[in-house]
Amino acid sequence: MVDREKILMGRIAFTDLPEELRLNLDRLIGAVNGLLLDLKAEGLLKSVNVIVSSGYRSLALNSGIGGAKRSYHMRCLAVDLQDKDGNLAKIIASRPDLLKKHKLWLESPAHTKGWIHLDLGERTDRQSRVFLP
Repeated sequence: MVDREKILMGRIAFTDLPEELRLNLDRLIGAVNGLLLDLKAEGLLKSVNVIVSSGYRSLALNSGIGGAKRSYHMRCLAVDLQDKDGNLAKIIASRPDLLKKHKLWLESPAHTKGWIHLDLGERTDRQSRVFLP
């Protein structure tokens, strides 16, 4: 499961975030945890314990690592989860119905080796719920 501390990664206190980002963060947590719990309930995941490899990013941090100029990470609308063997990406990509249910998008696993990117971005809807960077 993901929580505020895992996504904020010690980079900022929840109470120091602007209200919009606090609301975004709680929406993101609900969506990601809902997806993980649904996958576990269907027997596709053994555990919902995941490692957050990237969560909230300030503008300075995002720029410093070469992140997208309008990264959803800066708005508390995205999280990256560790996925060393690629199994989690395959499982999630196989269930676009659950991505849609939770209003999540998955970055193409072909572009995220060793991790997966989930976000609550606004895009033109498509059946796969997978997007290219």
